[in-house]
Amino acid sequence: MHLLDPKMMKRADLEAELTAARIQVEKLSAQFASASRIAFYDSLTDLPNRHGYDRYVASLQSLSRTLEFQVSLDHGRGGGLLVAQVDIDHFKSVNTMLTHFGGDMVLGQFAARLARSARLKVVEGEGAAKRCLASLMVQEYLIRCGMTGSDLVSRWGGEEFFCIFPLCYRDPSAAASVYDDADRIIKRIMDNIRREPMMVPVNNTTYEMIKRQVIGNPDYYYHDAKLIINGQPQVALPISASIGYAVISWEEFTSRAEDDPAHLFRNVVDLMRRAKETGRNRAVTVRSTGYGSRAAIHVLEGRSLAKTDLAGMVR
Repeated sequence: MHLLDPKMMKRADLEAELTAARIQVEKLSAQFASASRIAFYDSLTDLPNRHGYDRYVASLQSLSRTLEFQVSLDHGRGGGLLVAQVDIDHFKSVNTMLTHFGGDMVLGQFAARLARSARLKVVEGEGAAKRCLASLMVQEYLIRCGMTGSDLVSRWGGEEFFCIFPLCYRDPSAAASVYDDADRIIKRIMDNIRREPMMVPVNNTTYEMIKRQVIGNPDYYYHDAKLIINGQPQVALPISASIGYAVISWEEFTSRAEDDPAHLFRNVVDLMRRAKETGRNRAVTVRSTGYGSRAAIHVLEGRSLAKTDLAGMVR
């Protein structure tokens, strides 16, 4: 066959056009993924932002309204959602002492510790034996919607973070453990935050300022911070957080208006403020004290950062 056969030339042209189209599709897909990341994730902490939070709630709400999901939860009575607002204590003092550059480093470390509290799979952890098919449905559905796991840990703004943990059980009787599971998750969050101080590199000027003005001065909240010289000077900050949390039934979550994804936030903001007002470094929720009785405040105290946590670090 002749090299300039029209049929072969037409085939070659089509293959070239197809290759160019594939390259263009890949380029557009990469651009879309990049734009989606910018739209739904916070650039500083790499956690979902408010738009990512809205997308998560909308996706979960769509799933919760399906008959298959409701049947697997005995029509929505098997468990609920643990929702929590987590706010860094005395963050303004951090910015004042370390400038916004140091404050951003603290936010990044805090977000990483908070993210470690999330489960990649909703069937992991305590109470897993009581979980049901709905747990797997949550996990698979959210992944299809672009989420990285079953739980949401998002940065709402500033030093405020918002978390959602779906808790699904086989039947209403098993769901009685939902509050115990909620407490365990919150304790894990508090332990991850307070396990060790946050290490923030500082320049020599900031180091000397903290040494002269902050350390040992009760007028400063972080007067018990430690200065460390091991190469570059660093300051070790014992960061804590105040948490408001609540368990919302699947029935209540499903019945909410689709255009009001922030309703979960409003349910716990007052509890977080109460944690702030009563001493910080604690988590506050409201629990019923029994049938026919009034609700009561339930408080989880955060552990103090032991002095031994800093042993061997100070130079």
